[in-house]
Amino acid sequence: MPTSQVNNPNAVISTQRVLSSPPRKVFAAFEQPDRLAQWWGPIGFTNTFEQFDFKPGGRWVFVMHGPNGANYANESVFREIQPDTRIVIEHVVKPWYRLTVTRTARGDQTHLPWDPEFESPEVAAKFRPFRPLSATANEQNLNRLQSLLASENYWSRRSPINARRATPSISAQERRKSSNGVLLPRLCCSGIAFTLR
Repeated sequence: MPTSQVNNPNAVISTQRVLSSPPRKVFAAFEQPDRLAQWWGPIGFTNTFEQFDFKPGGRWVFVMHGPNGANYANESVFREIQPDTRIVIEHVVKPWYRLTVTRTARGDQTHLPWDPEFESPEVAAKFRPFRPLSATANEQNLNRLQSLLASENYWSRRSPINARRATPSISAQERRKSSNGVLLPRLCCSGIAFTLR
């Protein structure tokens, strides 16, 4: 499979998201395998990392475990890592693709295009009839990333000085009081709501 940059827009199936964390925190969610394993893949999937060498040319070998009990072997190579702006991951087993994740600061948020490029427009065309399925899987993946970042943002703001301060971006309907009176956000990930404790 090719290892050079494809750069063919007809071979891309793209998703975008604005995340409520700065690019450095988003980068850390890729860089640290224990965090990446928490959010990688659609809802219901878990991961077992066998090798994770986060550097240009480094290998990432892992198994995704589906909610139905099926296991999906994956192998990728990190082709480019720019901590402030971009990560390029080449999925080297079928189906081959190159995922480019770009991070651009928007104040204290991050605009994140998620662009898998397939080997050719013809290969991408085979996936386009399944676009709703692949787009949903990508959206669920990014929902899980957003939930992880939101929970980390909440706990990083909580200190003895501001423990009673509520998160300003969460509406009153999405809060509940814990036993000690601290307001806790409710995070929702595709219909599954849970409360941080």
